Amino acid sequence: MTKISVLLALLLLAIPASAQVPLNDLVRIVKAEDARAYDTALEALITTRNAPIQMRAALAAGRIGNDAAIPVLTSLLAGDPSADVRAMAAFALGEIESIKGAEAVLKALSDSDVPAVIRARAVEAAGKIAAANAKDPKVSELRKAIIDTLEAEHSKGDNNDRDVILQGITAALRARPDRTDIVVARFLTHPEVRIRADAGNTLSRVRARNANTALRSILEKDTDGPTRANAARALGAADDKGAHDLLLDAAMGDVDARVRISAIRSLAALNEARAVATLIERGETLLAAHKRSKHRRPAEEGELLELASAIGRLLPDTRHQKASAFLDGLRIAVGFSAPEAEIALASVSPEDYAASFNAKNNGYGDPRIASAYAQGMAQIASTKDDLFRARSGERLTAFVSGMAKGVRPADQPKMTQAMPDLMKAMAAFKPDNLDEMLRGLLTNEDLFIRAAAAELLGDRPNTGANYDALKMAASRAAITDMFYDDAQLAIMNAMFKLDKKESLGVVLMALNAQNYVVRRRAFELLRQVDVKEAPGVPSFVESA
Repeated sequence: MTKISVLLALLLLAIPASAQVPLNDLVRIVKAEDARAYDTALEALITTRNAPIQMRAALAAGRIGNDAAIPVLTSLLAGDPSADVRAMAAFALGEIESIKGAEAVLKALSDSDVPAVIRARAVEAAGKIAAANAKDPKVSELRKAIIDTLEAEHSKGDNNDRDVILQGITAALRARPDRTDIVVARFLTHPEVRIRADAGNTLSRVRARNANTALRSILEKDTDGPTRANAARALGAADDKGAHDLLLDAAMGDVDARVRISAIRSLAALNEARAVATLIERGETLLAAHKRSKHRRPAEEGELLELASAIGRLLPDTRHQKASAFLDGLRIAVGFSAPEAEIALASVSPEDYAASFNAKNNGYGDPRIASAYAQGMAQIASTKDDLFRARSGERLTAFVSGMAKGVRPADQPKMTQAMPDLMKAMAAFKPDNLDEMLRGLLTNEDLFIRAAAAELLGDRPNTGANYDALKMAASRAAITDMFYDDAQLAIMNAMFKLDKKESLGVVLMALNAQNYVVRRRAFELLRQVDVKEAPGVPSFVESA
C-alpha cells in the first residue's frame, strides 16, 4: 500500500461510521497534513458546517503547526454550536503551541458554562502553550488558569470531571505553575485510580516534598500497581529518608514489578548504603533464577539491571567484594552487553573493571558489547586519579585501535553501531588529539558517526579548524542526507552552539531542507537570535 492509502485506511477505521469524513475531503486533509501545508483550502474545510470535516481539518491544522490557523480556530472555539468541534479547536490551538492562541484558551477556561469536554482540551492547550513559551509574559495567566481549573474541579467533590482533572494535572506538569505541588497533592486520594496515578507522577516530576505522608500511604495500601509505582518514585524524588524501610519492603516484595523497580530507583536516590546488603541479596536470588531460565531474555533481567544501577550508585569506588561479585556474575549472565551492569561495576570497582575487559568477550563481533564497554569506561573517566585515568584511556584507545584488525570484514557494517558510544567514551578521557580525531570522523560514510562527532565538537573550543570542519560537513550532509535528519541536526546544532552569528547562513539554508524536522529545528534556532540586524534575513525567514 502507498503511504497515502495506509493513512486513509487508518483514519477511516478511527472514525465512527456515522461520522465519517467524505473520502475526497479526507484525501485533501491528509495531503495538506502530510505536506505540512496550511492554506485556504484547508481553512475552508475548517469553516464548513459539517462537524466531522471540521474536526478532522482542525486536527490537521494543529498538527501542521502554522499559527496562521489561529484566527479560524479561535472563531471555532468561541462560537461553533458543536461542543466536540470546539474541543477539537482547543486541542489544535494547543498543538500549534503559539502564544497567539493563549487568549482564546484563557477565554474558554474563564467561562464556567463551557462544557467539560471543551474545558479539558482548553486546559491541555494552556499547558502546551505555556511550556513552549515559558518566557512570555502571557504565560503567567495560563499558569494561573491551570491552577484555577484544578481547584474548581476539586471543589466540586463527587461532581468533578475526570477528563478535566487529568488534563489539568498534565498541564500543571508541563507549565509548572506556582502551587502545583499543593493543588495536585489534593488528588492523591481521589477515587479514580488514573487520577491518583497521574497525581503521583506529577508530584515525582516536580520533586514535591509536601505530600510524603499521603504518598507513603499509597505505596503501602493502594491496590493499583502503577499508582503505587508513582508513589514510590515521588518519595525518592522528595528525598524522603523516612520512607526508606517502606521503599525497601516494596523493592523486595511488591507483587508488581513496576513498583519494585520504582522503589529500587528511589532507594538509589536516597543514597543510603544501609539498603545495599538487602539489594545484593535480592540480586543474587534473581540472578540464580536468571541462570536457570531457558528464555533468551528472562523476566528477571530488567529488575536485575535496575538493582545493578542502584548498587553502583550506592557504592562508588568502594571495591565492595560482594557487590563486585554479583555485578561480575550479572555481566557474564547477560553476555557483557548491558550498559547498566558495566557502568555499575566500573563505579564500584573501577580498577578491576578497567583491567578485566578484552576482545575475547566478543567485543569485536557484537556492537552491543562494544557499546556497553564504552559506557563503562566513560564512567571511569570522571575519576580524580590522573594516573589511573590516563591508563584507562590508553586501554580504551588500544581497544578502539584494535578494531581495525580485530573486527572481521563481515562484521564491520554492524560494528559501526558501537562507534558513537566509543567516541563519547574517548572524548570523556579528553586525549590531546581529540579535536583532530573528531574532525576526521566528520568525513565518515556513516551518518550516525558523523552525528556523534558533530555533537562532541559542539562541546569543544571554537577553533577555526573545528568550525570549518563542521561547515564542510554541513554542506555534505545537505546533499547526501536529504532524507535523514540525524547528521544534519547534530552539525547545525554544533555550529550554532559554537558561534550563533557565524552559523546563521547554515541555519537559513536549512529552512529549505527536504527534511521537515531539519526545517523546524532551523526555525527554533532562529527564535534564539536577533535576526533583525542581518540585511534581508527577516523577510527571508517570513517567506520560509
